Amino acid sequence: MKINNKHKLLTSILAASALSACNGGSSSATGGGQMGGQSTPISAQASQSLFSASSCLTGSFATSGNSIWYISDTLTLTNTCSTAQDLSKQSVSFNSQDNNGAGIAIGSLENGWYPLTQASYKITFNAGSGNQQVGTITASNNSPILPANSAITFTGGFNINGVAYNSALASSSFAINGSSTPTATGTLNVVVDTTTAGCTGTTICNGLTVNVNDTSGKSVASFTVPAANLGGTYQAPVKNLTAGSTYSVSATPVTSTTISYTPTTATISATESKTITVKYTPSAAVGSATVSLPSYLAGYTNPLQVKIINTALESSPVVNAYSVIQGSSFVTGDLPVSDSKHIYKVVMTTGIANPATGEYYYESAIPTLTITKGSPATLSIPMVKVATNKLQNVTLVESGLVGSDTAVTTFSDSTSKYSYVNTAGVANGSVVYKVESGLLFGASTQASGSNTYTTNPIVNTATINAAKTFTAAFVKVVTPPSGATVAGWPNYLAMGAVTDADTTKDGGLTGRPVDAIFKYGGDGGNGDPGRIVFPIYTLNTITVANSLTKANGKHVIPTMVDYTAEMSGGTAYKDFGYDQPSAGAALVYQGESIPAMHFVNLMLDAQTLQQSKSADNPYPGSIIINPDLLGMIQQQNLFANGGPLSTLNIPVNKSLQQATCFMMRKFGPTDFALPSGDIVTVSGTPMEMAAALRSSGKVWSYWDIKSVWEDKAVNIWYPSCVTNSDVGVTIPTFADSFKGWIQATNWAIKYFGSDVTFGWQENVWAVNSANWIHQLNSSQSIQSSISDPIVSLWKALEVYNGKYKPDFLVFDRYEMDDTAAYGSGYWYNARDWNNYLTFVQQISTGLGNQPVMLWQIPGGHIQTQAEVVATPSYLRASTAPGYFFGQPELSADLSNMADYLKQITLNSSYYNCSGTGCQMINYMTMNGYNWSKDNGNLKVAATANVFAILWGGGSTQSVGTFPINDNGWLANKLINYYKSPQLLK
Repeated sequence: MKINNKHKLLTSILAASALSACNGGSSSATGGGQMGGQSTPISAQASQSLFSASSCLTGSFATSGNSIWYISDTLTLTNTCSTAQDLSKQSVSFNSQDNNGAGIAIGSLENGWYPLTQASYKITFNAGSGNQQVGTITASNNSPILPANSAITFTGGFNINGVAYNSALASSSFAINGSSTPTATGTLNVVVDTTTAGCTGTTICNGLTVNVNDTSGKSVASFTVPAANLGGTYQAPVKNLTAGSTYSVSATPVTSTTISYTPTTATISATESKTITVKYTPSAAVGSATVSLPSYLAGYTNPLQVKIINTALESSPVVNAYSVIQGSSFVTGDLPVSDSKHIYKVVMTTGIANPATGEYYYESAIPTLTITKGSPATLSIPMVKVATNKLQNVTLVESGLVGSDTAVTTFSDSTSKYSYVNTAGVANGSVVYKVESGLLFGASTQASGSNTYTTNPIVNTATINAAKTFTAAFVKVVTPPSGATVAGWPNYLAMGAVTDADTTKDGGLTGRPVDAIFKYGGDGGNGDPGRIVFPIYTLNTITVANSLTKANGKHVIPTMVDYTAEMSGGTAYKDFGYDQPSAGAALVYQGESIPAMHFVNLMLDAQTLQQSKSADNPYPGSIIINPDLLGMIQQQNLFANGGPLSTLNIPVNKSLQQATCFMMRKFGPTDFALPSGDIVTVSGTPMEMAAALRSSGKVWSYWDIKSVWEDKAVNIWYPSCVTNSDVGVTIPTFADSFKGWIQATNWAIKYFGSDVTFGWQENVWAVNSANWIHQLNSSQSIQSSISDPIVSLWKALEVYNGKYKPDFLVFDRYEMDDTAAYGSGYWYNARDWNNYLTFVQQISTGLGNQPVMLWQIPGGHIQTQAEVVATPSYLRASTAPGYFFGQPELSADLSNMADYLKQITLNSSYYNCSGTGCQMINYMTMNGYNWSKDNGNLKVAATANVFAILWGGGSTQSVGTFPINDNGWLANKLINYYKSPQLLK
């Protein structure tokens, strides 16, 4: 394994020892002493942190009692946000020392019983850098959640050393740092005041340099005070600093002066600038010291920050900060001599660590530095190695890197206790690191090479109290082949069909070529709320697709229809964890089990599709997600204008964590009583156990294990994940809201089916009803009345935003042939289909030109009378195939159309017709439309961003013999179509 050091900029303050001797090295005297000088804004070097101050959590630490032997303490955390916060992903810290600067250990604080979550909470403290104490939070239920807009208080006490405790410093240094990657930035104004430094007319201040440092001691920005402003004040705004992170300042010493920093640190805000003032004050009696850092950790060659603090003052301010490399030393420059007002301690900002070798060094004690006039002091910084029994294994599993690509992993912890040696050049595989117990630890793994990945870097963070597994599963950015709009689909307008996934009959599609087949996942076609369903229909759909690919010589894409919430039958909230006892009644929370099991079922389908990937099949399938849901939410105003879903607290993160645990936890030996009477014992993840059972020789097919597997899933494996859902996988934190639930659904597919494409579905009836299709006669009226409101809602919901956005958009019409649904307004003439494609294109364009799949399009055709006479039992008609392909068997005036169709008179209020215009022949030939020829409507569809049409449904005519056999009429249309398919635009 190759080793790289964590990159740090060697700050110009490293030259402090030389500056203290030559005072800048310039022979020209300074002048001016201009007051109020200001530089142009300085941009800080980008420095992304895995941890930052929480924007939702505030807190305080306070002590009580006057004893010099024992102190009582109270720590309070408050969640100011409207969403619950996971305290296991936060650490608290403060400087803990007595008034002599000696460190004081805290131990632990407890909240005996927190009624809001029915659990007891505890904060366990460990030593940080310097005299810092760092606390991590646990709960008796393994889920230390702080509910929205609530607070929790921890109490306890600790022993001190017979010297008064520095309570003010502990309180003022209190901080909360969490596992989040901040994106906002802010500005720090650094004011340098050399008014009384004696700069005017001398060279002692020349080259005065100031560095802005992050918590690890790395300089992220620096500037030199112009000569014209020495002897006055100078302000430098430093921008692009990470909001929520804390920064300090260090400046070049000037002979016979003392430097003060007010305040010593600043936490950056995105909304207001912060200021640190650097002030030089004359000091009559001064001395200096040489401070050395021996070599402790081989392989770490970057500079480390050392601070000298004055513990004689209550706030223990920083006197100055320096950079030093192991095996070298620095000269402090002039410091006031030690006395009752100047008691110096030398503090390493961080320790040093190499997780690959398990070596961790920290400053063993905070040594005192005594400065005397005329007698330079020397000091060697002592560090001690952490014992191996204080380390835990953290396994990092990397996957998904393509070709020769490798990944660099950089490490950090929430309070920057250590600066780390980082690994580089690691390919797919696993590496075991050693990490100090008690750290809120982070690993950022960044891929490099010739490929681009959807998430890069991949960040894992966790409090390390036991062995952990971090996962860096890279997903290559999919670039669709030339001319296509969705990866894995052809570069022409694809055709697909419904299937029953009967593996013995090729799903009814033998000899009937298509590009895709689709099947509803699960048993009930509604997501199977409250159940975990073995993905046998997905496995069978893949099998049928593979068989058809071989038989027809045309790649067939298995497409699954999945629900994580279902409202096809009307408004319902059970899938979000709530019950509504009666219409209009308040929602009653029922727990996270139903949404969690929905996530499991979706993950199972995505993973099953993904596992069929091969070199010849790089994009192994597609998913249509949540039909009718967003349409019903639009129609019933469930989100817009303060609808119930706009404020509903959905247990997104808890259910997603439980579902991920179910998918990835390796369960111990489990006995399966099979229908054959055999008992087979296997272990592993649920799907690994299913594969082991299938290959055991004791079962004929997956149908033999479906029932017993599902019983274990619901009664053993899922409850295990409710008790403890940690499987060492870092899951993004989503809002516990409907919008967060949408993003979590997208993430679940992308994570478990990285090469599986998917799209959300919209309905033609989403705005009031579907009958606008007959009423509106202009693109502008469709846009303003129908398309714009839908686009507005989808944008508000951010369905197609973020890292995990879908690959395409899905529209259906109504899953019934026209003859079965004309009474409800679902018989379409050419004008209606034109309006439909206008609607589709407008929404696609409004959402960023999303590729469109037309799905469950009725596959019946306009029958002739001769056809009905020949097959009187088949009376089923629709207009979509005739619209898209033309029907040359029809006469231009439809005089030979089947008599049962001619006899239909349409409802005038639905169809915007009157009198004889509502008679079928007249309605169909509106505007002189000729159904007997190809009118170029496939090209119109392609122009509307349509990339696929999937025909049929569970009770609707399709291409195959399921569910109804049309004697191959539509199949023959497709055979002819494939001779010259419609290329996509």
